[in-house]
Amino acid sequence: MEAIFRPYDIRGVEENGLNQEFIASFAMAFCETFSIKSLVIGHDARKKHKIFYDVLYSCVSKLGVHVVNVGLCSTEEVYFHTLRSTADAGIMLTASHNPLEYLGVKMVKKFCMPLNNEEYILLKNNTLKCLYSELFCKFIGTNVVYEEKSLYSNFLLTTLNGAYRNKAKLKVVVNFSNSANILLIPDIFNVIGIELIPINDIIGCFNYSAPNPTLDEAIRDMSDKILTTQADFGIAFDGDGDRCCFFSSDGKIIHACYIGALIADYYIAKSEETLIIHDTRVVFALNAFDPKYFIKSKAGHTNMKSAMQKYKADYGYENSGHYYFQELGGCDSGILAFLKVYEILQMNDGTSLHELVQKYQYDHFYSGEINFDHYEYDDIKNLLLNAFPHSVCDEYDGFTINASLWRLHLRKSNTEDIIRLYIESCEKTLYDQKIQEIKSILSVSGIFDRL
Repeated sequence: MEAIFRPYDIRGVEENGLNQEFIASFAMAFCETFSIKSLVIGHDARKKHKIFYDVLYSCVSKLGVHVVNVGLCSTEEVYFHTLRSTADAGIMLTASHNPLEYLGVKMVKKFCMPLNNEEYILLKNNTLKCLYSELFCKFIGTNVVYEEKSLYSNFLLTTLNGAYRNKAKLKVVVNFSNSANILLIPDIFNVIGIELIPINDIIGCFNYSAPNPTLDEAIRDMSDKILTTQADFGIAFDGDGDRCCFFSSDGKIIHACYIGALIADYYIAKSEETLIIHDTRVVFALNAFDPKYFIKSKAGHTNMKSAMQKYKADYGYENSGHYYFQELGGCDSGILAFLKVYEILQMNDGTSLHELVQKYQYDHFYSGEINFDHYEYDDIKNLLLNAFPHSVCDEYDGFTINASLWRLHLRKSNTEDIIRLYIESCEKTLYDQKIQEIKSILSVSGIFDRL
């Protein structure tokens, strides 16, 4: 049961205890632990989450909590309504990009502050106490009034410079990953004059093993659609809509480190005082920037939100494709990331997205995110330590080998039972050499042969 409490949110399958009884116990524990009087709640497109939503609503209502019902939505909508309503907290029922059998919960406190580690442990213990007391709440069947979708879409449009609406017609492919963003994007595109070419746009009818835009089949479908429609570029959301991946007109995915750098340039041009938060999975794409603008953070949405709010940063990004904005209280928004890129494109009239990111790709050679599982993190780390005994290493967030011209980063995923590896270099020959070295090290040990 405790395994479903991941480092910063709840993820698991029903067979491991993430069921209606758990949601009822969690709801009671959450409200009592944090003295909740008002609460924003929403759910993603997984069918089981609608059932959980009814249980959640029923339980907190019986406690006398005022509920702001967002219903079927993207996670960023819960953040928005938590800020707009000044509610005590927000809860989103989502398993994000995880496989379809997974269920989950994300949560924030007032003003979208994430739970700190001590609060999270207290919540876990209190939830388990409630659970073992066999507490369970049946849905009371009250008529629920949901918040208008236009409230959030109108807010998003206010972040866009009005001069760039309908300036240059663009054709954009959008992989909705069968998420609730289909309820927002068409109206936004219509207002700003973008031709929408949708794929995977039927809510809840998932076409892949997971609503994950970086799956091989999802990338292939995006590439095919962009090429056959001659679109200007493409974007792809994950299952709860707060993550956004970008594709160029040639159908190739653009790594988040380059989009992150592109939007960073946008904020730096606006203000010399800007501050930008970034994770440490991939960093060489920032080599050309003045480091005074950047503050590092550990990966994960709670760490990034905490850093955004602590430093009052304007913007932040993770190499997973999550982009954070002070306009949304320091929270991540896939749609806001798209709107920033759209505005940058309009500011550079006639320049393609592919051309705009080339300056960050120049002299940056990067493996992309390499995932593998079923092996011990410490075993892999020790193999790499033994292979590069004189390297400068750190364990700020995972394990990193730092050299002047190449870098390796290894970390455990906080949302899946997966280990992730990233390799980058400033020189092509050196990059090829290190890829071969690391491939040999891990393959000889029977661990990894995907490089």
